[in-house]
Amino acid sequence: MLYLFYIFIFFFGTVFGSFYGVLATRLPQGKSIVKPGSFCPKCQHKLNWYDLIPILSYVITLGKCRYCRKKIDIFYPFIEITTGILFCTSYFLYGPKITYEFIASLLLFSLTVIIF
Repeated sequence: MLYLFYIFIFFFGTVFGSFYGVLATRLPQGKSIVKPGSFCPKCQHKLNWYDLIPILSYVITLGKCRYCRKKIDIFYPFIEITTGILFCTSYFLYGPKITYEFIASLLLFSLTVIIF
């Protein structure tokens, strides 16, 4: 049962990591993080929901855009995996109950990922 919590926390972290990747690539360029939706950085094709599943989409497409077949930067799954591991670390250190320490740890890890 404990493993299911870690899997859930890891997946939750990868979803946030995916968003942090968007922040890291769009904000320095002065682009909106809301519009347009997610798109391929090479061909600008709008991505479907099944193209946005953290880590899994990258693995299934072998690290290439489903539409233009150009290579997708390893940065995206790296930040997703890193955030997932950091969220699991927070859960390990401060779980299983949701406490202020746990939430503070998630926020600090999130800010660290966004900054780096």
